[in-house]
Amino acid sequence: ENIGFVLAQELVAAGFSWRWAFIGQSAAFGGCVLLLWAYGGRRYLDFTDKSQRRDSEEDSGEVEYPVTERWFVYWSTNVSLAAQLGFLGGCKYVIRDYATSKGFSLHYALGMFSAIALIAPGIGGSIAMSGSVVQPDKWSHHKRTLIFLACTSAVAAGCAAVMPFVPNYLFWPAMTLTFLAAGGVYPAAQGIINIALTSSRVIEASVYQVQCNNILFAMPLPYAIGKAMDSWSIDDTFRLVAFFQVLAAAGFAMGLLLADCTEERSNLNFVSNQKGRGNLDPLAS
Repeated sequence: ENIGFVLAQELVAAGFSWRWAFIGQSAAFGGCVLLLWAYGGRRYLDFTDKSQRRDSEEDSGEVEYPVTERWFVYWSTNVSLAAQLGFLGGCKYVIRDYATSKGFSLHYALGMFSAIALIAPGIGGSIAMSGSVVQPDKWSHHKRTLIFLACTSAVAAGCAAVMPFVPNYLFWPAMTLTFLAAGGVYPAAQGIINIALTSSRVIEASVYQVQCNNILFAMPLPYAIGKAMDSWSIDDTFRLVAFFQVLAAAGFAMGLLLADCTEERSNLNFVSNQKGRGNLDPLAS
């Protein structure tokens, strides 16, 4: 994605159509698929039965699911992740004009942003996926995962909020910290989304996630940002994109609060049911 972004900008600057970048990416993807087919056949192209693979994962105990669906936690995490992706994706649309308005050259701005967007989220995501900090695929650790999401997204929101006000020599370091913290959000949130609706609704959870992201941000975002750039200044448009990160942080904090509330209510219901059974036992005897 980042390579395609750079190629499209360079092709447009050279007088060619931006569509050539996508044609080149399609050709590269097709060539990689053919190489995988020639080297390993179907083994590397994931033609296995996904239901059988999921059953084997459940039998091995690698993934822990809740007993019942946790819809509030699921949707708060789902919408927050969509806002997070909206921020990461929206930066691509505004960084060219915003960086040049701050005095950076076009090639320097594109190179710095592409390097940050390529490296920083990968480092943050690797920390979340290492298992040393959180284990997103285990529901018994879901509160710890939600705390991690709230903290990392809050750090990213703070850095994104100060980016419009920092001097030029601190702008790219601030963006690096923002993308580094934001990169840890995706794998942790994805783990919560995949398991929050129990093992019987993993596919539904994925479908709802894609629909939520497409409806809220992925489809309307290019039009909304383009309209904002036509109606507002580039500074206001960049603040709008940064506000998506603030929304994501608020959503993850709400998800943590909802997890506490719903779990406390479930515990109260469990205790009341146990007391009711205890009161009925002497009558039954």
